[in-house]
Amino acid sequence: MVASSSDNACRTWGDCIVRVLMEKTTGRGQPMYGRVIFKSKAFVSMLLNGKGCASIFIGGREIRLREYIQRNRSNY
Repeated sequence: MVASSSDNACRTWGDCIVRVLMEKTTGRGQPMYGRVIFKSKAFVSMLLNGKGCASIFIGGREIRLREYIQRNRSNY
């Protein structure tokens, strides 16, 4: 799924993805989360279109997107 996800995004928006990271699963389990690292924050803004969360479909599956904001570990 990783290669097809990147290929689909490149066909739609151009060369925009640096890396796709998915949750490691055991057996035939489906990943529940992952990360897509874009070349520019502008791509994230374009996909979210001012919303906190957006959905896209890749390979017939709905993928929900949101901006990743790193937590400050000093608060824990």
